[in-house]
Amino acid sequence: MRSLAMPWGRSAVAGLTLASGALACEVETAEHDVSVVCRGGDVQTAAELAQYESCLRITGDLQIFTGPDLSVVELPNLIVLDGTLMIYSSGSVEAVEFPRLQTAGAIDLSLAQPEQLRLPALEHVRGMLDLNRSRFAMLDLPKLRHAGSFQLSGPVTELHAPVLETVGEWEYERHAFSIEETRLTVLELPALRRLDASLTVSQNVELEILDMPRLGYAWEPVELDRNTRLPTCMAERLAAQLARGGYDGPVLIASNDDDAPCPLP
Repeated sequence: MRSLAMPWGRSAVAGLTLASGALACEVETAEHDVSVVCRGGDVQTAAELAQYESCLRITGDLQIFTGPDLSVVELPNLIVLDGTLMIYSSGSVEAVEFPRLQTAGAIDLSLAQPEQLRLPALEHVRGMLDLNRSRFAMLDLPKLRHAGSFQLSGPVTELHAPVLETVGEWEYERHAFSIEETRLTVLELPALRRLDASLTVSQNVELEILDMPRLGYAWEPVELDRNTRLPTCMAERLAAQLARGGYDGPVLIASNDDDAPCPLP
């Protein structure tokens, strides 16, 4: 086995040889195993981001504050992020791409105008998946199965999360599944079966279809309100579905479309 560290000095941490300084990496090579572990930190320039391009795993948080020279945020090799991925952009970022990222401690994105957000391999977010302040049009999470908390708002028109099964963590303080003030016309989550979190679908003024056919459990409260194009009967159908699963907490269903016909189940 061979160990290499980036040239900023070394310190032993939890059995790893990590470099001290802005970035730390260890490379371990065996016949069928290659791992590169890096320490998290703050990134403000393209040059600083480039230092993480070889990382397969990042310990700690990675905070990216984008500047004018950082139009694309991409880490092509990152698979595991132990801490929180935070990206803050006032408009310079055109694309955010983490094509191999499978697991993250948490994700908090505030993106003023990205053209593309790609997380095609993401499967598990232990803490919050917070997309409340982002302005992308489509959110595609084809492999996401679990998030500790899921919060989405903004002008997103399409959400695809076909295998998302559970949201919520007992040890996590903020338990919420929240879809608010989006431009979604359809909210379909065919695999979602359990929310150890409150459920809010609110103020999505273009929403016409709400379908979570497997959902049988949620924490209180359940709020399905002010979706002015959503047939009220679809909200009532979901509430009845939860009641059959044992939910007996407060339910708010208000200011949806009382006159729209309810599609057949």
